[in-house]
Amino acid sequence: MILPILDGFDEIPQGFRGAALDSINAALPLGQPVVLSSRVTEYEDTLGPARGVPVRLCGAAAVELRPLDAPDIADYLRRDGGGQDTVAAAR
Repeated sequence: MILPILDGFDEIPQGFRGAALDSINAALPLGQPVVLSSRVTEYEDTLGPARGVPVRLCGAAAVELRPLDAPDIADYLRRDGGGQDTVAAAR
């Protein structure tokens, strides 16, 4: 019951990213969950390179984190962080 979390894909030199994805695919059994973090542009460049063969992470689903603004954060904390009189809401 181990979930591999691989951080810093975008820090791999561009010429080696496709080989890195290929190695991850080869190392993990089909259906094995894995988390791979990367900046969007660097990952997309690997999926559709200007030159060379595109490589994809088998069974991958993408989640892109977006910035939150202060009013949305405050609303969340008030609504789901325990109410207005809690430590979470005071943050």
